[in-house]
Amino acid sequence: MVIDFFVLKKIGTIKHLKENNTTYKAHWCRAMSMSIALFIHAWIPSLFPTYASDKMNQNTN
Repeated sequence: MVIDFFVLKKIGTIKHLKENNTTYKAHWCRAMSMSIALFIHAWIPSLFPTYASDKMNQNTN
């Protein structure tokens, strides 16, 4: 997947990644893992009750 650097910069993506000291790929993987867990949690609340918040509180990718 090719992402145009200037488009990303214009929408603030580069700034967000630098502020969080991460790469686009690492950010995408982390965000997708949380979104999948949240989707499952929405249907079955007893599954993954703190997964996304725990992931967000981690300082590492």
